[in-house]
Parts: sequence; C-alpha cells; structure tokens
Amino acid sequence: MKNQSNEALTIKIGDPQLEKAKKLYELGKTVEEVAATTGLSLMAVKGATTQKNKLWNDDEISLLNSLAGKASTDYIASKVKKTKRQVQHKAQRLGLSLAFINRKPKSWTTTDVRYLKTNAGVISGVQIARHLDRPVENVYRKAHLLNLSLHVLGENSHAATYSNEDIELCRALFDAGLKAPTIADGNEPFFCSPSYQART
Repeated sequence: MKNQSNEALTIKIGDPQLEKAKKLYELGKTVEEVAATTGLSLMAVKGATTQKNKLWNDDEISLLNSLAGKASTDYIASKVKKTKRQVQHKAQRLGLSLAFINRKPKSWTTTDVRYLKTNAGVISGVQIARHLDRPVENVYRKAHLLNLSLHVLGENSHAATYSNEDIELCRALFDAGLKAPTIADGNEPFFCSPSYQART
C-alpha cells in the first residue's frame, strides 16, 4: 500500500504511462483493467482519469488578475460571482495580493452635503452612510470637517425615554414656576430639569 502511494506521488503529468491510462479509460476500460495493463496503482489511475470540475474558468481568473489590488475583495467577488473566501483562496494560490487602498474616495456633491447637514443628529451616521452609499468612516470624517455632530438627540435617539413634546411641556411648566414633583403629579416618575432641553 505504501509503495502504491509513493508510486502515485512520483507520476507526473505527461508521463507516458499516465497518458496511456487516460486513453485506455476513454476507450471504455475499467479502472482495474487500466491499472493491470499499465502497471499503475488504482489510486494513480483514478487520479489520472477523474474529471476535475473547474471552479474558476479562464475569464474569471483573468478578471481576478486584472482587479487584484485595484478593487476591494467584495467587489471582485461580486464580479466573478464567487464568495469572498473563494476569491481570497484563489488569489493566494495564484500569488496575487488583494491589498487595496481606495485612494480616490467618491467626491461629495452639494446634494450629498445638504443631505448630511439636514440629517445630522436626526438619523444615525450609519443610516446616512447607507443612504449616500458611502463608507461610514467617510461620513463621520466629512461631518467632522463641517463641524457637524452625528450624535442623535431628542426623541430620535435610540436612548430617548420621552418625546420632544413631553420635554417642551416640562420646560414650559418649570418656567411657569412649578417644581419637578408637581409636574410629575405623583402619577409617574417624570424626569424634569431646567437644564435638560429637547433638541429637534
């Protein structure tokens, strides 16, 4: 058995015995008959005669070669209709680097800037990025340059307990001279502070 394994390892593509094995198999001989005729092990004959399904065709490999390092792995995967992992594995086997730095980010249009200014503090930076089809860090960087806070305040905040109207009512009652316990009216604990302001 050990000799058969070693024999299978020493056979190279182009070996005359291997070519003969392929031809005999194509003529309809069984694997056992081919092995007996050529003197090869069953394992060697099976390896020579098994049709291997090609996961990658030549066009896909060519596209991978041309895009590697120039586009993101996700983009390449979508173009060749493979998973990201398959693209990474194939690139590694071909000795290609997938390292990619997007040196030219998409420029900001006046419409994009207007949308950012209008929605900053109203919806999250992630939602803005999704709407503008941009990386989240790109949106945060632009907001910082424009001195905009993307921190969502008021009733739009994920942590909001009271609506903006409740806060405005609380402030109005406090300005009218009522104290927090009176405003809460003993029914439900209602946070009220003159320094707390609703932001819309």
